[in-house]
Amino acid sequence: MKNLRIIAGILFCLLTGFANAQTPIDIEIRTLLFDQKYPEVVAFADRSGELSDSSLYRIGRAYFRMDDTLNARMFFDRTIGKNPRYQNAYYFRGILNYYSEQYQVALSDVNQAIALDSTDADYFYLKGDISWSMGNLDKAIEVFQKATLLKNCSLNAWLSIGEIYSEQEKPEQAAQAFRDALPKVAKDTTLYMRALYNLGATEYLNEHLPQAKEAFEELLKLAPDDYKALSKLIQVYYAQQNYKATEPLKAKLYRAWNDKKLPKSMKDDFCFDQFMWNGKRVFVYERFAEDEDLYYKHVFYITDKEGNTEYQVQTEYSFAIAMSGKKYTLGMTKGGKHFTFIQFLFDDKPDYDELKKSVLKILDEKVKPSSSSTMSKN
Repeated sequence: MKNLRIIAGILFCLLTGFANAQTPIDIEIRTLLFDQKYPEVVAFADRSGELSDSSLYRIGRAYFRMDDTLNARMFFDRTIGKNPRYQNAYYFRGILNYYSEQYQVALSDVNQAIALDSTDADYFYLKGDISWSMGNLDKAIEVFQKATLLKNCSLNAWLSIGEIYSEQEKPEQAAQAFRDALPKVAKDTTLYMRALYNLGATEYLNEHLPQAKEAFEELLKLAPDDYKALSKLIQVYYAQQNYKATEPLKAKLYRAWNDKKLPKSMKDDFCFDQFMWNGKRVFVYERFAEDEDLYYKHVFYITDKEGNTEYQVQTEYSFAIAMSGKKYTLGMTKGGKHFTFIQFLFDDKPDYDELKKSVLKILDEKVKPSSSSTMSKN
């Protein structure tokens, strides 16, 4: 969001784009807003009839910061009514319309702001976000690219370009956008780490494994407890078949799980590999918990183009299997039925290459299940 800038001792308003004489009330409201005393700013709302355009705008900003969108919109409207060339009022009204998903109206507001000042990167960034939300991905990229050419452009513009390219399944362009973003921000910032994560994830999909490894390792030096990045680095090592390197990383995840430190999305399991099979992406997860009776440990999720799970193959523990001297067999859950493949038996820590080959035999229907049953809907 845009921040109000104050230049002490100089009585002019940067936010309108041209100089205006400031009254004592203008100066007081400006100072209160700068000090984030929002209730004291909006206390001037009852005097709106005698206030300047800049003070009306600042009251709107205070309401905006207080999440009072109705009054914020009203004061941005009053600002524009008093001064139709007050570009930041259009910009913030555009944000309100964007938040309320009135995208066409928001686009009209931000276009008006750009018409009044085409040098503000924030205006173009908002327009890119609106275009993205409207599904106009090529237009969004074009607008974000314009934003990157302007001074003080947020790193979010480069990240957004990369994320849209990823959405368009253009990983090479996405990776370049993330690479372009990195030199433009300090390394100890959240945005830098977000760029590193996205770069690593994209390079992984590009099968540029050394580059993916480098990105995730740098990220983990900056944020050692980024458990999602840790899971991604494990996936890189699995793609390189460097399984031994994953052992301390997995151990760290298990400790974090035991200490209840993992993010909600990882509270039950973590992804440690993914690969393509017959044009479908297969995600392989390892579950943390091990029950005494029956549980699934390693789960291969076969997904469609939208990323939805179609069916799954998993290692299964049961007391009966344990009595055989092994720990897991393979099962498949598909179409409301469960299929068991007792011909595949594995130890506590299965050889992953053998496990994957066995799963592929099931997926390719090269083996028949030893038994099947209809699953309960309860």
